Amino acid sequence: MLALTAAEALIVGAIAFVPNLPAAAALAFGIGAAASFLGVVNISWLQERSEPHLTGRVMSLAMFAAVSLDPLSFALAGLLAEAGLAVLFLSAGALLALTALVAASSGTVRRAD
Repeated sequence: MLALTAAEALIVGAIAFVPNLPAAAALAFGIGAAASFLGVVNISWLQERSEPHLTGRVMSLAMFAAVSLDPLSFALAGLLAEAGLAVLFLSAGALLALTALVAASSGTVRRAD
């Protein structure tokens, strides 16, 4: 899963250099496919590792974190877009790459792969 997250980071960053809409759409399709797959795997991973009586609370916390961060990410994306779309996509790719690196430093996550 770490490799897929790192690949997704590269694809997001690559959109900054795409010269036309069809190429950007193809990359966006790849991002969506990878994100969908990773979403299912990550949710399953959380559910498998939580105590059965705490699964609802763990999922509630995970969903709350995901949903509550949306407005902040939209605001940050708007600020970065003002600096240019290349800055936006390169920043998003760098954040995904950082996420993959942080996850790679966790033995628990590495064993999940």
